[in-house]
Order: sequence, then C-alpha cells, then structure tokens
Amino acid sequence: MLLSLLNKDLRRVRRNPVPWAISLLVPLCITALIGSIFGPGSGGGSGNVGTIHLALVDEDDTRLTEFLRGALEQARTGGDARTQPPFEMRTRFLERAEAEAQIRDDAIAAAVVIPAGFTDGYLEARGPLVLQLIKNPARGIHPRIVEEMLGLAATALDGFQQLAGDQLPSVRAIFEEGDDDALTRMALAGGVLVEARRRLEPVRVYIAPPLITFAETERADPAEEEAEGQPGFNVFAFVLAGMAAMFLLYLADNAMRDLYREARMRTLVRFKTMREGLFAFIAGKAIFAVAMVLLGAAVLLGGGGLIFGVEWRAPAALFGLVFTYAFCAAGLLGLVAAVAGRERRADVFGNLFIMAMALVGGCMFPPEALPAFMRENLTPWMPPGWFASGLRALQDTGDANVVVGASIRFVAVGVVALVCAAWLFQRRLSKGGKA
Repeated sequence: MLLSLLNKDLRRVRRNPVPWAISLLVPLCITALIGSIFGPGSGGGSGNVGTIHLALVDEDDTRLTEFLRGALEQARTGGDARTQPPFEMRTRFLERAEAEAQIRDDAIAAAVVIPAGFTDGYLEARGPLVLQLIKNPARGIHPRIVEEMLGLAATALDGFQQLAGDQLPSVRAIFEEGDDDALTRMALAGGVLVEARRRLEPVRVYIAPPLITFAETERADPAEEEAEGQPGFNVFAFVLAGMAAMFLLYLADNAMRDLYREARMRTLVRFKTMREGLFAFIAGKAIFAVAMVLLGAAVLLGGGGLIFGVEWRAPAALFGLVFTYAFCAAGLLGLVAAVAGRERRADVFGNLFIMAMALVGGCMFPPEALPAFMRENLTPWMPPGWFASGLRALQDTGDANVVVGASIRFVAVGVVALVCAAWLFQRRLSKGGKA
C-alpha cells in the first residue's frame, strides 16, 4: 500500500516538476552568486582592485620634487606577496593639459598636481599649502584610493614639518643646488637626524619597542592540504550547506501540504472506501516527503558539488545526516500543515515557518553575524541550523562523529512531530478538511 501511494505521488511529480525544480534551482543560483562575489579570485588584475593608473603633474620642478619623481619611478610591486597591497600603482609624469586630456579619455584614474611654489612654502613653513587632486569619476574606487593615499602623504608631510621646525632650512640646503660640496651636505643631514632623535626622545617608550606588534605564523599550502585529504575553506560549500538546509524544507512542505490537495481532489473519499483509517495515507505522504528531500539533496549537494568543485567528505555520514534531516523535515512541516487546517493557510504558514527557522538558524547569514540574543538563545534550537553546522563541521574535519548529535536530535524531533501531525491530520481529514 505505501509503495503504491509513493509511486502515485512520484508519477504526479514527473507530470508537473516545475514547483520542485524551482526549489532546487534557486539555492544553486544563490550559491553561485554569493560564491562568485566572496570566493577566491573574485577580483581582477593585480590583487583584488586591479592596476591604478595615476598621473603626477609637477609644476614646482625643484630638487625635492625631482627626488620624489625618482622615487616613484623606481617603485615597483614585488617582493613578498604578503606585504603587497591589493593593487598595483602605475605613475605617469605629465603636463597638466595632457593629464586632464587623459582623464577625459578615461586613460587614467586621477592626477596629482604639485603646484608651483609648494616646496618653498613647505620649507619656509608658509601655509596653508594645497596638493591638488583631479579625479576621474568613471573609474569607481580607484580615484578614492588615490585620494586616501594623498591624504596620508599630506598628514606625513605635516607631521614632519612640525617635528623638524627650525631645521627646515637645513633640509632645504641638502636638496637645493649650491656651492656646498657633498661632505658639507652630509654633515647637514647628520645634524638634522641628531636633532630629530632628540625631539623623538619623549615618545621613545611608545615606539622602541612598539606597544603593538604582530606575530607571523606559517600556514600549510592549500595544495598540500588537499593532497593530505584536508581541503581548505571553500566558500561554495559553506553557502551551499545553508541553502540546502533551507530549501530542502520547501520540498518537505510541498509534499506534506499535498494531503490537502488530495482532499480537494476527492482522492481521500475514494481512499476511505477501501480503508477504515487514514494513518496509512498520512504515512505515505511522510515517506513521499522523505523521498523528495533525499532526491533534492542529491541534486543540491551532488550536482552542486560537481558544479562548484566541492568534494564532500565522509559520504556515509553525509547520507545519514541528510536522511535523518529529511525525516525531521517531514514531521515538522507536516505538523505546520496540520495546525494550519487549510491548504492556503498552510502554504502561508509553511513559508513563514521555513524562512524564520532558516534565518534564526544561521542558514541565510553566518551564525556569528546574528544578534547575540538570537545566536545564544534561539539558534541552538533550530533544526536547519543543526543541519548546516553539522554539514560544515563534517566538511571541515571529515569526522563522522560530528553529525551524530544532530542526527539523534533529528530523529527525536521527527518522531514527535510526525505523531502529532498524524493525529491532527487524522482528525481534520476524517471530517473532510477543505482548502
């Protein structure tokens, strides 16, 4: 009898697979979208921001600005990748008219202009002084990065001016052309450094040694981790676990609400002519819900794994987790449908119930991002959260024991919910429940 009922329901799904297919395509699309945004390689060019093309217009043309130009010409991205910024800076030295023309042609992101008299005003402590920035609005974030870097440079120049004070004439003599030989200039530079050390002495306790340091740790190469059977973090697997926990509930909800459709289509009337009670009919729907959740999990986790390159670990433990979750989902959504009492009401209640459990359970957002009250008092009670966290832990560790507790809870909740749902459905449908 149960196999006949299951076969009938599966044939009806084959005739109209659209509602079921939507519940499987939507989570795959969401996973692809989020994974492509936050996954590795989501940026372009050098790093995540790309190459920033910048023009420097030197209208001052002094030895100091010449020194700055030489430093920029020698600057190249290289060395240790850990110390590189997420972008590459390419600087061109142009006249103002040419720089403005290249901005209009969208060839550069911004132009920094050093106005005439800037060096004299700076070394003579005349102010305020202005560094000009011409931004290209078509380049998005690149001009903003240049603006922030120019702000840091202005802050550094201001700090140096306040620190040097009356030593600025000596600094000027070091860079300007004159009759002084190289030895004299070296002596001037030494005097400036000695005076700078004296003025920095009061803050020595804060900078030598610094109060804030960093520690360097060695991490295994991701390729080595995969070779050892310990894959690194995969954003697609993380997102897909949450999406599967949420959308598999929609499959169970659609299957259990089918009881009301059976009543509307008067299938129950024909069933009652052959059987005394409705328990077998309700049990058949529960088996149908479990079967659809298992098929949906095969598509989401199996097909999604192939699409996104996720190699699920501990397949036997994974199947046990999915099977017990399907049993729990059938019970919970069956109970919601039974409490609703009507088909349309059950449709609304089921959607709200699933979205609330998925949100609070940490399927839509990482549990750590939820409010503290919700995370500490509500999230631990949400079955979708048990499934998502169990699947993620299984993928991280490969240890089947991490899903045992969740599987036991799924069975317990599923048994209680199915018993209550069967009793309520038996009561309502025996009285001729209608949509």
